[in-house]
Amino acid sequence: MTRRARHTGTIEKRGNSWRIRYYIEPDSNGRSKQATETVRGTKKDAEKVLRDRITSVEQGCYIAADSQNVSEFMDYWLENYAATNTTVRTQQGYRQKIDGYIKPAFGGTTLQNLRPQHIQKLYARWSPSRSNGPAYPQDTETIARSCRQMGPYY
Repeated sequence: MTRRARHTGTIEKRGNSWRIRYYIEPDSNGRSKQATETVRGTKKDAEKVLRDRITSVEQGCYIAADSQNVSEFMDYWLENYAATNTTVRTQQGYRQKIDGYIKPAFGGTTLQNLRPQHIQKLYARWSPSRSNGPAYPQDTETIARSCRQMGPYY
């Protein structure tokens, strides 16, 4: 039996849906692990989801369907992505905005339950026209960029 390359996956027809399987990060013992998902729609939809998942694994931003919340993910992202791809000053700015705005708003929400409506509601609270709401952050683009890092997951 030949072994499949690590960054590939499979698609299998299952009634009215497609089952995709792909390799994810190894467990703590170094053993390879696979993730399985069901995709409803066409085979092209399943192929797109599979490509997206493999890309997220390769880029180190794959989120398993577990109970990881936004706060934990943002800490992980700061330590594993921002630390190696941005300057110290940028990291400090990200940390300040994440701790000051994102975590208080939905840090306890699990990634699996985070929806665009959560972020829209936060932006609505920051609306400059609301005089009794919280202060409007000076750099909403930085906050939006941090939220977009979770884009494929909500």
